[in-house]
Amino acid sequence: MCDQSAVSLVGAAVDTTTITVTWSAPQGLQATLYRSVGAGSFVDMGPLTADVSDRIVYVDSGLALGETYTYKLGVTGYCQQFVGQVSKTLLGTQFGISSVRPNPSKGDDVFVHFSIDPTAPATLALIDITGRQVKKLDVSCALEQLRREHHAGRPTEIGALLRAPRAERPRVR
Repeated sequence: MCDQSAVSLVGAAVDTTTITVTWSAPQGLQATLYRSVGAGSFVDMGPLTADVSDRIVYVDSGLALGETYTYKLGVTGYCQQFVGQVSKTLLGTQFGISSVRPNPSKGDDVFVHFSIDPTAPATLALIDITGRQVKKLDVSCALEQLRREHHAGRPTEIGALLRAPRAERPRVR
């Protein structure tokens, strides 16, 4: 016969590049922290000891945005070998189009405000109301470079100015 573990998960909090995990455990209890990244195997991160507040707190910093981290404690002398497992994902920058103006367009200029990962390929396409592609622009470059190349020195926001041929008069949906 074995005893149930006296360790339980209290919670986990995510900050910009930090995850803080807290477990409840009797003061002085020693446990081993295990962490996995994504679908990877668990790795022994070393021993942790419950403090005078009957807590084990682990702060994991310098983590990668968009990655999922899973934590659990290894305990000895109890029925369960591992307890208090929790997974958290560090949200990365939200990529996508945030505004299009004017919409609908009555002229030949359409301004598209967006955010991209400058290290990944991306294409911005302007589609008219009939579903026909009017303009296509490779935007997989640093935003400052995008400003210089597509705005001819005009002060602008981050985004792209798409110029359609005069006869096209696109509407953006």
